[in-house]
Amino acid sequence: MRKILCLQAAFSLLLVAVHAQQIRIDSLLSELSKAKEDTNKVILYRMLAGSVLNTDPEKAIAFGKAGVQLGKQLGYHKGVAGCYLNLSAAFSSGSKLDSGLLYIDTAIIWSKKVGEPNRLALAFLNRADMHMQFRHLKQSLIDCDTALHYAELANNNDRRARILQTIGSVYFLQDRFNESRDYYERAGKLYNEAGNKRMSAIILNNIGNVYKNTKEYAAAVENFDSAIRLAMDINDQLNLSMYYGNKSDAYTRAEQYDKAEQSATKAMEYATQLNNDVQKGIAYNYLGQIYLKQAKYA
Repeated sequence: MRKILCLQAAFSLLLVAVHAQQIRIDSLLSELSKAKEDTNKVILYRMLAGSVLNTDPEKAIAFGKAGVQLGKQLGYHKGVAGCYLNLSAAFSSGSKLDSGLLYIDTAIIWSKKVGEPNRLALAFLNRADMHMQFRHLKQSLIDCDTALHYAELANNNDRRARILQTIGSVYFLQDRFNESRDYYERAGKLYNEAGNKRMSAIILNNIGNVYKNTKEYAAAVENFDSAIRLAMDINDQLNLSMYYGNKSDAYTRAEQYDKAEQSATKAMEYATQLNNDVQKGIAYNYLGQIYLKQAKYA
């Protein structure tokens, strides 16, 4: 009964967060309907594109393009740069990575016209992330280096942390696990100093994956557990399935199948709670691997 009540409470909190986001979007739409054809309207287009890019990429693209068009008419370079950044993210969210890369290149051109180091750090970081997704790992590191230069000029620790995190991920993909962990730990220190528990948990999860790949399974589980505790502290429901899934995989590799099954079951619970088919599929895969290793075919 207690577990059921906890899950119900967590689901209620998630609904509150979703409702709050929709209220914000409705408010922006209301402002947009009354806005004059000025720079404020460009800002509204940018904000709306950023607000819906994960839930409705096509709508985000429409908002972003409208902002670009109006911004160019007004000669509002800063607004155009911001809209191009969100357009790129919207295309990526919609699994149109080629278009996302094209638009981030354009965003960088316009960001250079504005000349703000903070915006340039973000633009180059976003492009580094896209190159990493394409496995253009050398180019990703080059963009990270450029992004870090601008982050230093802006003296922005959040930008620094995210760049260091991306470098850690590139090294992880190259199986350079010691270097990967070093960059993750440097990023984690900055997130901790900023009190960003959500990103600190993600870093702990990433470090857990490093240890998992170096077959240091006890250290991997320790980091996954720390990530889970932080996520629960801030009610980050979106990532708990991933953390439990990775913990399950570490136990499977260590041939501790009972613990692996317990963690995979928790991963499934959180995925089901969010009705996230991707996370449910991953959890099913972990459970399948556990049963396969034990020759439990039926």
